[in-house]
Amino acid sequence: MQDVIMISLAELVECRDEETGGYVNRTAEYARILEIVEAGLYRDILTPEYIKDIVRSAPLHDVGKIGINDATLLKAGSLDNEEFEYMKNHSVLGVQALQKMINETNVDSFLYTAKHIAYYHHKKAIEIIMQGKGKGFDPNIIDVFEKISYKFKNVSA
Repeated sequence: MQDVIMISLAELVECRDEETGGYVNRTAEYARILEIVEAGLYRDILTPEYIKDIVRSAPLHDVGKIGINDATLLKAGSLDNEEFEYMKNHSVLGVQALQKMINETNVDSFLYTAKHIAYYHHKKAIEIIMQGKGKGFDPNIIDVFEKISYKFKNVSA
């Protein structure tokens, strides 16, 4: 039931922003592709339960877009600097909404993971990730990412 509610909520966001058609499902699939656990990295943190929470939570990363006004969210073309700064608020709005859910349910759940993803997510092009190897990103993680990056292209095709 929780999964159905969360996917429905994420799809409501998608209804407001037609540019993201199918994005909710692709985001969950991207999370499934991450095979860092299979590579044996960070096993103490990336437990099977935590990976499951990531997959369940990933579609909620843009839930805060529900609170962004239509003029900005649906604008054709590029956002100006002011609009871009305003759009960034969707991560804070998402955290606030998810925190309210956490407060109301009072259970340890994947909503904590969803809250962190909503707040800290940002899109990176594959090239940027590769260029950050050893600088902003753990080289071991990038090695795994390089091996599986072709799978991301298959999902978005």
